[in-house]
Amino acid sequence: ALSPDQCPPLTIYVQPHEIPNNACQTGSQVTVGRCTSNLDANLCTPFPAACEISAKFVRDPTCDVLSDETSPILGPSTRYLHCLMGPNKPKECVLSVSDCEDKDVKEG
Repeated sequence: ALSPDQCPPLTIYVQPHEIPNNACQTGSQVTVGRCTSNLDANLCTPFPAACEISAKFVRDPTCDVLSDETSPILGPSTRYLHCLMGPNKPKECVLSVSDCEDKDVKEG
């Protein structure tokens, strides 16, 4: 889980520094979800906010923070949000809307 709200009901979120011999060491071990709307082309993403229709977000074991197991080798990877930093400035990729503070958030 990337944050406590991603843990299923009746489970406990444990921060990485609280886990001795942490077995979670790669992004491919972190399951995320999928935007199931045709507007989103069924792309993987960690958060509903990255979907055109956030209600169409579902957890999907074939999606991880790096890739989509159902896509061809060179197919789409996981979609992230980005913050618009201002005119003529680069986008800042983020994991959640809260990472943008007062910046405008757009899908990545």
